[in-house]
Amino acid sequence: MSMIPSAFYCGNKIDKLDAVQKYEKQEKQLNDLIIKRKEIEANLSLIKNYIEKSAKKYEV
Repeated sequence: MSMIPSAFYCGNKIDKLDAVQKYEKQEKQLNDLIIKRKEIEANLSLIKNYIEKSAKKYEV
């Protein structure tokens, strides 16, 4: 008797593989968003510092 995997077994492996790939894609998207957030925070900090320095120039 040869060992032929059942369709149910192969289907489960495919489902697990799909779930892992979906998770990896979501993880990459989350990491990309975290990087973008850090870039935005850095830019906002630079803008805030620029505004504060500019405001000090015009203080009476």
